[in-house]
Amino acid sequence: MELLVLTSIKSQAVRYVFVGLANTALTAAVIFSLMQFGVGIYLSNVSGYVAGILFSFIMNVRFTFSTSLSLIKFIKFLSVCAICYIFNLVAMKFFLTLMPQHVYTAQFIGMFFYTAIGFILNKFWSMK
Repeated sequence: MELLVLTSIKSQAVRYVFVGLANTALTAAVIFSLMQFGVGIYLSNVSGYVAGILFSFIMNVRFTFSTSLSLIKFIKFLSVCAICYIFNLVAMKFFLTLMPQHVYTAQFIGMFFYTAIGFILNKFWSMK
């Protein structure tokens, strides 16, 4: 039984990472495409992020966690995004107090915390 649960969690974690990578690609594609067509930088940015968040929510609901869409799940999902972003910033800030010259490494550390905490909160709270 425990092995089955661990296998399921690992499978969901892998799918979560794939959705995140696809989300990043989609967000960038929307932003850069809109900019190519003369849309302003900020409107392009917000449009890309809105598209990415909607894509990520739908794919994580359907593909990663195999659950149903609902407004309450979407609100929880948005809350998780905000919480994870705060953890991302805190992790980066803490790392930079120890190693201020390693700004790129700090970004990757922040991304790791965002992704790991996002998976846990989405799996056990927002997608329930």
